[in-house]
Amino acid sequence: LEQTLNTRIPGTVVEHNAEWSSRLRALAASLLACAALALATVGGIATMITALATRTGLATRRDIIEILHGLGASDSYIAGRFAGRTGILALGGGLVGTILAIAPLVLLFRMATPFAVSSLQSTVATMPDWRTLPSMLPTDLLISLIALPFAAAFIGWATTQTMVRLWLRRLP
Repeated sequence: LEQTLNTRIPGTVVEHNAEWSSRLRALAASLLACAALALATVGGIATMITALATRTGLATRRDIIEILHGLGASDSYIAGRFAGRTGILALGGGLVGTILAIAPLVLLFRMATPFAVSSLQSTVATMPDWRTLPSMLPTDLLISLIALPFAAAFIGWATTQTMVRLWLRRLP
């Protein structure tokens, strides 16, 4: 193509965007992998902190739990009481964290929007108006933001259930 154009119009330069496109695609894939790794790290840390807090709570209430267990309270009842409270606290923390994260996420989305606009749609990539921004937000982002507090609550509940049941097995 370059030779054909150069014979018809001397001095023609053809840009090869495929190389840059593949580099940007690789960069996007590595950024997604880094985000997944960060998400897994945060989930693991949340699990470890919840486990540590549960063990501390069990240690401080050891006498009461031993009495309840001796009177016939089942392991599932005791674990359910601890896990229910932890789940509610994690849900509240997830809600507060999600609400606080919305503003920076929307700002970052607004700043990144010009890069996502197709060159066929607009010759000049500009940032969208704040009023039109909510309609442009991706559905998967909105679903993730809604699911985040519930995922935090599940992590707290499941970790507490596991830790309490393991602790109760060691009781005489």
